[in-house]
Amino acid sequence: MAADRTARMADLEDMTRQRDALADALKDCRRGQADVYDYLTYDADWHRRLRLTAAENGCQIPDHKTFLRWKDQ
Repeated sequence: MAADRTARMADLEDMTRQRDALADALKDCRRGQADVYDYLTYDADWHRRLRLTAAENGCQIPDHKTFLRWKDQ
């Protein structure tokens, strides 16, 4: 009986370590995704301002695909 309890406690400790490792990995992933989203927002605005400046000055620039349009191709 004590051996069963010891084994269960060891399993519980192992599962707790695994849960904590997964929680940390998820936090890192979410942080990385937030950075990508922030960059894509910046990039889209940069390209929009470039197109407006080009149009105001009579310049033509080639079409640029957004990330989502590029991904869908």
